[in-house]
Amino acid sequence: MPIGIKESTVLESFDGKIEEVSLEESKYGNQYVMKIVPFNKELIKQGKTGAFWNFIRVSETATDAEVPKDSVLEKFITATNRIDKDVKAMNTVPDFMNKLKGRSYTFTSEKLGKSFGGHEARPIWLPSKLLTEAKK
Repeated sequence: MPIGIKESTVLESFDGKIEEVSLEESKYGNQYVMKIVPFNKELIKQGKTGAFWNFIRVSETATDAEVPKDSVLEKFITATNRIDKDVKAMNTVPDFMNKLKGRSYTFTSEKLGKSFGGHEARPIWLPSKLLTEAKK
């Protein structure tokens, strides 16, 4: 009898809306904290917020107008700019992040960073497709 294959139970993508984005201090430096609310509320298996969260570290060498090449922040901005021309028009990181509030995307889980200090890179929810009002 051949070996059976079943569907993965790990959530790899979902449709949702970015409700909040804020710049916060952490023990590892500044980071953007992003609250993403899925359209399908049943996707949240645990937690009290009803949301998924992105924590995107801001490198010490980043400025409002420039981010280091190959940083998680640069990869996030580049990927989002590919699918959303409205955010691509933003000239600063704070303006870009502020423009994301209220926007809806299909999000996919991706590891953008590198392993560091014995810790594996954490996946983040990366916008992969812009959703229009009609699809919500």
